[in-house]
Amino acid sequence: MLRKVKRWGVPFQDRRNFTSQREKTIKEPGRSFFFKLFTNKNAYYPSYLDREKVLKTWDHHVGGNDEIDMINRYATIEIWLQQVFTNSFRPQQDGFPIVKILWVYQTAIFWFAKVLPSLFSFAK
Repeated sequence: MLRKVKRWGVPFQDRRNFTSQREKTIKEPGRSFFFKLFTNKNAYYPSYLDREKVLKTWDHHVGGNDEIDMINRYATIEIWLQQVFTNSFRPQQDGFPIVKILWVYQTAIFWFAKVLPSLFSFAK
């Protein structure tokens, strides 16, 4: 309803309390979480992404530039790689272990064949 009112040109300010993703990453505890994730000497992402580029993007983000999209992409890749290589998934509720194995296999093929090349081709 509120979106419709705004579309008709009626001035409306949303009073709900939304949290800025950028603010969550530059204030504690988010800041230390991302810092440890990107600077960990045992991180998996440097095998696939340039560590210096990731750290430079992080420094720009903390320094005031809004790099939240790339920060979230880098963090997602690192967390996903940790789950795959250390088998640290959430405990399985129902189903067979083979379902998890097939999901990981299909997701890996999709990511490495289609998503990763296009995900970072525009970022310079």
